[in-house]
Amino acid sequence: MSPAASAPSCASSTTKRSEHTYPSTTRLSWRPSPWSTASRAYPRKIAGVHRPDPAGRRRIVLITGPDDTAVGRERRRGYTEALTLAGLRPYASEPGDFMETGGAAAMRTLLRTHPDLDAVLAANDNMAAGAVRVLRDAGRTVPGDVAVVGFDDLPIALHTDPKLTTIHQPVQALGREAARMLVEVLEGEQPQPFLLPTKVVVRESA
Repeated sequence: MSPAASAPSCASSTTKRSEHTYPSTTRLSWRPSPWSTASRAYPRKIAGVHRPDPAGRRRIVLITGPDDTAVGRERRRGYTEALTLAGLRPYASEPGDFMETGGAAAMRTLLRTHPDLDAVLAANDNMAAGAVRVLRDAGRTVPGDVAVVGFDDLPIALHTDPKLTTIHQPVQALGREAARMLVEVLEGEQPQPFLLPTKVVVRESA
């Protein structure tokens, strides 16, 4: 699915947070291929759009999912489009496997090929956690030298050091809307795209 423009923030999670949040959206639409979600919010956040940052981040790399998956392709597209909207060029990307070990392996490759990188976007929090670990092992401070942003707001985001800035998705709402759209397809209807509010949860890694 294509990334969507900003919309009002969704309701607060039941998990108590003191972090700042910023609104964004996830677009849910029907295609013959598997559904996926993407957001423009995280590249904008790390580029200094949501939070004042005179220097900003300019060498922003992406750790995405496998290129042969719809979600991997869509989140790569979200990265490219968002940086373009922020007046930046996509810098580099490396596929992962949505696991912490895959994020770590991708981060090692990116450090070797683009040692001057100053920000990392990961297509989920597991890979972001792996990236944080590799950066620290390499002597890079997070977020001082390199900012890191994840996606999904998984429990691991609260257990990394530093805690992950990430994109919180309304998973239950996504499931409900996906089921509704599937029923419409089975009934011969053409479901319309649906925008679901997500939010950037600002913690310590960016």
